[in-house]
Amino acid sequence: MKLGKKIPLKEYLKKIGIFENKIQFLNDYKIGTKLIIIFVGCVLLPLVVTNTVIITLLSEQARQDQLSNMKKQLEVEEYSIDSVMNEAVAAMKNVYVDWSINKFLEKKYSRPSDYFDAYNELLDKASLQYFYRTQIVKNITIYADNNTINDGGNVGKIANVKDTEWYQEFKAQESEVMVYVSYDESKKYVLPNVARIVSVIRKLNYYGDSGIEKILKVDFNYNEVARQLAFSQVQGQVYTCNEDYILFYNKEQNVANREFTPLNSLDLGDAIASREVSVFEQNWTIYAYDDSISFFDSLTGIGPIAIVLIAINLFLPTVTLLLIGKSISSRIILTQEHLKKVKQGQYELIEANPGKDEIGGLINNYNRMVAKVKELIDVVFKEKVEKQELELSKKEAELVALHSQINPHFMFNTLESIRMRSLIKGEEETAEAIGQMAILMRRTIYWGSDMITIREELEFTQAYLYLQKYRFGDKLSFWFHIKEECLPIRIPKLTIVTFVENSCVHGIEKISHAGDVSITISANTEFLFVEISDNGYGISEKQLAQIREKMQNANVSMLSDAENVGILNACLRLKSATSNRTIFEISSQEGKGTDITIQIPLDELDGCEELMKKVDEEND
Repeated sequence: MKLGKKIPLKEYLKKIGIFENKIQFLNDYKIGTKLIIIFVGCVLLPLVVTNTVIITLLSEQARQDQLSNMKKQLEVEEYSIDSVMNEAVAAMKNVYVDWSINKFLEKKYSRPSDYFDAYNELLDKASLQYFYRTQIVKNITIYADNNTINDGGNVGKIANVKDTEWYQEFKAQESEVMVYVSYDESKKYVLPNVARIVSVIRKLNYYGDSGIEKILKVDFNYNEVARQLAFSQVQGQVYTCNEDYILFYNKEQNVANREFTPLNSLDLGDAIASREVSVFEQNWTIYAYDDSISFFDSLTGIGPIAIVLIAINLFLPTVTLLLIGKSISSRIILTQEHLKKVKQGQYELIEANPGKDEIGGLINNYNRMVAKVKELIDVVFKEKVEKQELELSKKEAELVALHSQINPHFMFNTLESIRMRSLIKGEEETAEAIGQMAILMRRTIYWGSDMITIREELEFTQAYLYLQKYRFGDKLSFWFHIKEECLPIRIPKLTIVTFVENSCVHGIEKISHAGDVSITISANTEFLFVEISDNGYGISEKQLAQIREKMQNANVSMLSDAENVGILNACLRLKSATSNRTIFEISSQEGKGTDITIQIPLDELDGCEELMKKVDEEND
């Protein structure tokens, strides 16, 4: 069998297109992002995984060692509890087997003096004196169901304690011995402030049942027991508990005046070790908690070295990648910024040191390209400017020739001849109209400066209204309400007359009754107010909304619409002259007329000196 030529795996994958398809998505990421991917995938993740495994193993080993030590220490704690209880056991045993105490409790006394003689004799017995020689036993009391004895000292009648909780609980469980735990609120504020009670109660039946109930009650010295258990040198937190309460806690001292803490306040699942202890036929449980096992505790001895190694493993790759990334990304970003400028028509050389790598070669090629483009632009632009100059010269010549063919003076002279002819014939109204027409044409043709005084604008407006008066006759009336100090203020030419023309053409023309047009101009210290009002035809709500929108957002592109082109032109010129700060308001009702208010900021206008002077005089 003939075998073909061997092909390396990489070339084979490349040949079938798999290699390129797998890495194609990386082309969409920035270089900085790719460097971060390299750092995370090649440095950070392997380092984190490796260190986590090592630290977990070390931590688990340390935890197991600590758990083993804690279990051994719990044995020591159990031994301490047994030692404490042995003293109570010894005291109880002496009383339990003492024949003289049993005889004393069962004897019937005919007189109190006989009882006290027997009691004094009993006090000499070592079994009752024993608890004075120990710090663990606080008190020993014996009770008997014998009415001939008296309460006092270490002896009491059972009849007097039958209603107590400890007696009822002891009788209810029907056992020979019981450990009783309670809290006496009345002893909280009485020295020595020991309200916690831990007692051992048992029947005195060593010599059989004689028909008289006898009970022994031994009270522990709670503070001493707690102190001895706390001195057992057990690390961590150790709780000694019965089925209901936390009896002793090695981290607390002087708590004998507080209520016992319920066992359910502990999270038993968090205990790292526990051990049951049999105390007078009852089971106590010792729970051990240790929150000292932490990340750093588990690395005792090697912690500093591990931290230094982790820091080095992170610091060196990070710094290296940052420096390389900065070297690459800074030059690419600089090149990208200059390419954006090229898009905007700005051709600037990159002045930074390009370097000798591939990016440096790219920057050098860019600089050569920019230099060549600037050279070509200079040649082309120069030719274009020269061509435009020739075209402009040609246009100017054509305009001069056209202007010379239509001489405005010829039109004005003709109108003046017609006006004089009308006066000779006595047609004074026609002569006045022709005279106003000449004024309008002269102002329109000889434009001059775009900014004129309100006085000049009103003269032009008055000429226009006289012509409309000639047209409408008595149907049209107009009034001017102008503050004298506003007349020198300069505004764009043909702005007021535009709105007046709109009132005449679209308002007065469409009504059959007499129409009024009024122009009011006033000012305060900040604004010039121009108001044009008529009682003409009015505007519908839909059309009024469209006009408002156009007036507030007027732009050059709207001028292509033939409707309202005059008003839009006036709005554009007023906004242009006042940095787009002029405010337009228009209100109208069909059949009732239209009101237009123009609010122009004075600090954008010239000729306000007289107005400001009058304002100052009024303020003084």
